[in-house]
Amino acid sequence: MTFQKFHALRIDAEECSSFESYAAECGGSLPAEYIDEEGNADKAVNLLQYIWAISRNWNFATVLDKSGLSNVSFAREYIIPLRTVENWKHGYNDPPAYVLEMVAWAVAENIF
Repeated sequence: MTFQKFHALRIDAEECSSFESYAAECGGSLPAEYIDEEGNADKAVNLLQYIWAISRNWNFATVLDKSGLSNVSFAREYIIPLRTVENWKHGYNDPPAYVLEMVAWAVAENIF
């Protein structure tokens, strides 16, 4: 999925009042790579749930939690200094908005 598509889906998630309405409105616009040969859309639904969850609580700690990685593993995977990851996680300072969005997109690409 392109970064632009991820961004659009995240913005849509912020505007919808429920996951059901979000999935109904946005689910059909996912790239075909998220639907398997049998038409199973589980991967697409999981992706939409991830985007919905991070959009409800838009901060680094949520993205880190959804990644399933430890602070050290996350820092290594995304080439971010460990101290920076820890500071962002605990809210001592925040990543720039564009960095948070790019990290959230990279996590989605690795998970799905």
